[in-house]
Amino acid sequence: MSGLFHAPHVFQANIRYDWIGAGSVLQHVVAHSGRTNPPLFRAAITSSTFLPPQYAADDPIPTLLYNDIVESTNCSDAEDTFACLVAIDSDTLNQANNASAFSAFYGTYVFVPVVDGTFITERPTVTLGRQVINGDVLLSVTNTFEGDGFALPTETNTTDYVRQMFPYFSAKQTDQAASYYIALNTTLPEPADQAAAIMGECSDIPFILNKRRHLTINLGRENLLFLQVTTETTCNIISLPSKAPVHCLIMQISSKHSLSRS
Repeated sequence: MSGLFHAPHVFQANIRYDWIGAGSVLQHVVAHSGRTNPPLFRAAITSSTFLPPQYAADDPIPTLLYNDIVESTNCSDAEDTFACLVAIDSDTLNQANNASAFSAFYGTYVFVPVVDGTFITERPTVTLGRQVINGDVLLSVTNTFEGDGFALPTETNTTDYVRQMFPYFSAKQTDQAASYYIALNTTLPEPADQAAAIMGECSDIPFILNKRRHLTINLGRENLLFLQVTTETTCNIISLPSKAPVHCLIMQISSKHSLSRS
């Protein structure tokens, strides 16, 4: 991992990355239900953490995606479809991958981490909620408008957008989720604005912490730091014991329409 800060001892090692790389860091933070042994790092830093829906490996959605690749590479009749894919030349695999990626719901990624039951034993948010993670220090920060550019500016129906974004939602859940964003029509006047907010807050949860919606996760470790970053560029430490040493740091602050990534 190029984001690894090398150290002479594992207990001095830090891992850091942004966006999709930060999503990889998060997977290491929650690996083995937060109990990787022996420990591989002391601290983790993430910026714009990527956390898409993470299904079980045998869930119908990743299974469908796998079967699409198998079919498009003419491996459907193989006794061992995975062995067939391994033997396929890279150009054929690349074409199949591109076709699958371009057919996906706009702004989403087709092949993302799954819950395999061994390395990742449960959804990352479940592990975080149990307050058991790898490492002693976790610093996570985010931009306010993470979803800009990942939702089509032509979106016209927020409810329909939620329905497509979350195919397992019931009709009631879909309507309820959409209503939260439709109610923000003063600050998010158009469905496209609401769609961008949904995409940003649902692919970077639990690290989107802005002035509209504050999410606090108490991980129960004295050196676990979460930054609450708002458009006023304020910085607050959340859920830390009063005696814990803290340092307030803003790594990335961007106003709307000027999103940048380091």
